[in-house]
Amino acid sequence: MYITIANERSIDHARELYKSSTWYKDMIDKMDEGLKEISRGRLLVPLERGIAFYETCPEDNTPLTFDPFDPSNRRCPKCGKNYTGLEYYLSWVRGFHSWLSEKVAQFGMLYAIKGDKRYSKAVVDIISQYSNLYLWYPHRDNELGPGRIFPSTYMESLWLGNLMIGLSLVKDTVDVEFINDVRDNLFYPAVYTIMDYDEGMNNRQAMNNYGMGSVGFFFENPKIVEYSLKGPHGLFVQLENGVLDDGMWYEGNNYHWPTLETMVLLSEIANENGVKIYGGKYGDILKKMFYSQIDSIMPDGTFPSRKDSKYAQSLGDFSSLYEIAYARFGDERLGRFLSSTYSEKKRSDNKWYSFFSMQRDLPPQTDRENSSILMPATGLAIFRNDRIYSYVDYGYHGGGHGHPDKLHLTFVLDGVRFFEDLGTCNYLFKELFWYRSTRSHNTLIVDGRDQELYTTGKLCFYGDVEGFQVISAQVDPGSAYPDSGFRRTFVLTNGYAIDVVEGFSEKESTFDLNWNTCAEIDTDIGWEGTYDIG
Repeated sequence: MYITIANERSIDHARELYKSSTWYKDMIDKMDEGLKEISRGRLLVPLERGIAFYETCPEDNTPLTFDPFDPSNRRCPKCGKNYTGLEYYLSWVRGFHSWLSEKVAQFGMLYAIKGDKRYSKAVVDIISQYSNLYLWYPHRDNELGPGRIFPSTYMESLWLGNLMIGLSLVKDTVDVEFINDVRDNLFYPAVYTIMDYDEGMNNRQAMNNYGMGSVGFFFENPKIVEYSLKGPHGLFVQLENGVLDDGMWYEGNNYHWPTLETMVLLSEIANENGVKIYGGKYGDILKKMFYSQIDSIMPDGTFPSRKDSKYAQSLGDFSSLYEIAYARFGDERLGRFLSSTYSEKKRSDNKWYSFFSMQRDLPPQTDRENSSILMPATGLAIFRNDRIYSYVDYGYHGGGHGHPDKLHLTFVLDGVRFFEDLGTCNYLFKELFWYRSTRSHNTLIVDGRDQELYTTGKLCFYGDVEGFQVISAQVDPGSAYPDSGFRRTFVLTNGYAIDVVEGFSEKESTFDLNWNTCAEIDTDIGWEGTYDIG
């Protein structure tokens, strides 16, 4: 009873690593050093609830400074302007609640590994404050679901899971009366709020499942456990129906990661409580979710900025999750990817939730992926050779985060992004409409209008033809446009690339082939001056 992310065996593993592995000791001591100052004084829970957005500069989208000890410091590091309005303060409050919940989890980890009672006392104090206040905060319906402390249900779920992990790691310092009190005044009321708002197959429901599941497992409540795993959109349902056959989350690369993160956290909690999710079909699906990102990785180590994705984000940012995957699956490919990642970042820079799973040793690093691959369920045809990385995106739209971008082409030569997908911007920015338009993608536009949403193209051919790598895909009339269709055929050899785009219509139409690039390109060339990449 009272177990979440680590049982006694996992804690013993972490303690042994701390004694015997320099890199692991450095990682724990680094966290300890960062938390010592914080734990000297009492951290007070804000009486306000937070609001969404207002965490970036409206001029340049740069994340504003977040100082947990100075809410008036909301300065933009780029332009220098400090934003001091009420909205920016309440945005700081939201950030502080989230930050504080992570500190609770980290305090708990340090107590479990090092036995420092300062940290267990901090966990108990913060959870006591929340327990005394939680039902005092007004219950409000928000655009993204009900909550008391946060402007959305999924944020409350992440906060809840972190608090539950922290408490589980210091459970030997509190009595049953305390546990029952926080159960009745904090954890169960929060679960009932979350359970009342099923977000279907949205990525946010994965976060809700994590929050609920952490509470259900800790208190050994079979109803809550059952709902988080097997409910209408519990973990098992989302794995079976939200992950495409090639391992990509249906909403695209960007939302793949928060979904996978919380699926893994819930799987870790279940695993430590004897529910072995990593074996069998659900483990196979989770494993494919890790492989799909390595399969599509770009030459610079970023993943494609498809749909509502942050532009050019490194896959190495998610090494903490790959640490857990390597520990659970023992797959050398995952381990080699980690070793490659640590040639560019320190292993000690991983997130706290991976600390109980990390293995002492990793296999030797390997070169970046250099083979072509078709991801048919996603609808992504990737070509690679020593100099070129390219893909044609023809397939699955991606739900509410999909873009009208069928037959988009990304093309990278010698590390230069000639033509690419720029992803998206902050959802509050007016430029969002451009990022979510056909015009922002390298594809065909008919009569100046965006393609219809939820369009899916079809693959006509993918493979090798006498030394040529060929992808041909098509969008039929009546799909993206009522009377018009188009086809893209892309051919790659070791010496050159050919891109052929054809449009066809049942009526007179204007076809524009759109290109987006930051590279300098000479457009005033004929066949004789064609750029030779050989």
